[in-house]
This record gives sequence, structure tokens and C-alpha cells, in this order.
Amino acid sequence: MATFNLRNDLKVATKPLYAGVGVTDLAVERVRGYVAEAQKRLETSVGQGGAAFVQNAILGPLADKRFATINRIETAIGRNAAKPDLNAEGLKTCTVQK
Repeated sequence: MATFNLRNDLKVATKPLYAGVGVTDLAVERVRGYVAEAQKRLETSVGQGGAAFVQNAILGPLADKRFATINRIETAIGRNAAKPDLNAEGLKTCTVQK
């Protein structure tokens, strides 16, 4: 007769879920750090560079970091479930609000 250890089975079943949540939480914190860094650069670089300075020096690199982070989240989820399409290309764009 088969026996089940519900406590152990539950731990095994939820481990991938918690791993995905942990990766996602870390990624969100990383993006918050990137945005704070970009904000600081915007504040300290007023008047520097030409017309494309903000896009090329601040927003472009921030978009690349956001894109990579969203891809990492997709990959982490895809390790234990169907890999989602979180629209990394559409979400990477950054703008400056005055």
C-alpha cells in the first residue's frame, strides 16, 4: 500500500513556485536600483551633452537592463512551467517625465 507524506510532498510541489517568486522578487529589486541610478544620473547631468545625451547615456542603458531583467524572469519561470511572454520588448522602453 502506498503512503504519502503530505508535508514532504507539499514542500516538493511548491519548491519551483517559491524559486520563481524569489527570482522575480530579486529582479524587481534590481530594476528599482537601475531606475534609482538613472534618476540620480538625470539629476546630476542637467545641461551635459547634446540633444541625444539623455537617450544615449541614461535611457538606452536603462532599457537594456530592463529588457535583460524581464528575460531573466521569463527564463526563471520557464524552468518549472511554460515560459511566459512578458513582452520584454514592449516593457523595456523608458521615458523622462517632467
